[in-house]
Amino acid sequence: MHVLKTLLSTILCCLFLLSESGAQTRGDSTQQQSDTVRRPAARPAPRPVQTDTIKRQPAVDTILKSPVQTPEQIADSLKKIEDSLKLIRDSLTRQDSLTRIRNNNEIRTKIAGVQTTLKLKGNFNLFGKAVSQTSTERRQRDKDLLFYFLCLLVLYFAILKLAFGKYLNNLFTLFFRVTMRQNQIREQLLQTPLPSLLLNVFFAISAGMYLNLLSFHLKMNPSGDFWINFSWCLGAVSLLYIGKLLILKTMGWIFNVRNATNTYLFIVFLVNKMIGMFLLPFLFILSFPHPGIISGMITLSFILLIALFFYRFIISYRPIRSEINVGRLHFIIYLCAFEIAPLLLIYKVLLIFVERSN
Repeated sequence: MHVLKTLLSTILCCLFLLSESGAQTRGDSTQQQSDTVRRPAARPAPRPVQTDTIKRQPAVDTILKSPVQTPEQIADSLKKIEDSLKLIRDSLTRQDSLTRIRNNNEIRTKIAGVQTTLKLKGNFNLFGKAVSQTSTERRQRDKDLLFYFLCLLVLYFAILKLAFGKYLNNLFTLFFRVTMRQNQIREQLLQTPLPSLLLNVFFAISAGMYLNLLSFHLKMNPSGDFWINFSWCLGAVSLLYIGKLLILKTMGWIFNVRNATNTYLFIVFLVNKMIGMFLLPFLFILSFPHPGIISGMITLSFILLIALFFYRFIISYRPIRSEINVGRLHFIIYLCAFEIAPLLLIYKVLLIFVERSN
């Protein structure tokens, strides 16, 4: 019995010694694995590594210094170390690409050519000095009042058309000479002075607004204000034809040719009434212009006005020739003195105003 107790104690002591030797062996193997992992991490890098990439990853030394208890934890630590080394290799690869670009002469030549092209282009000014520019707020002129004014002008003509429709029909008939009863129609028109006066006022307003818009479009406006300039244009047109009326009436009374002067004045104001009606659509086009059609519309209005003036001279020559013995040369001299010269004078005055304002 005593022998069995001694044998059992001996066996337990052996097992205890064997377990301690096994634990020491496992500790030595773990230390060897840690030394194996730590050895490649201590190898010096051949090139400088980007600091930002390494800082973002967990430190290798921290992982190695942490106590390793199980093989699974050791495997996780090794995987993290492998990922960190992979990121380092990627950063070194990118740095190598930049180095290759710097060392490649062909790529450097292309980059220098692009930079030279950008320097030569003055529109970009990428490599020049900074240019200071002062921006001002664009103040667009309000055209509501002009729109209402044109609407009132159209309403004014519509009222004339409704109130004196027969007068306007006879006016168109006599202007286009579609009937042989011209003397009879003329007598009917002369017997109704009120619509004639209202249409003459309509012509003065239309012609004044046309000259005003044209002066602003051509930048020849003597005054900066739109409506003041319109009043100047309206006054010039009114004074021109009132002066012509007074001069012709005086000449007819002095030389006893009242029938010839009355006939000529009737033709002049007949054509003026038609000009006032024909200018009405052009007023809207010039008031609210479109860049694509404004030049063509101005040219078309010039052609229309020149054609109407020539038509007035043609239809007025024959009645005057039948009343008084006037040669063609004298008639041309009269046209130059009383028709063309006043227009040139007005144009000269506008130029003087523009030069003084500038």
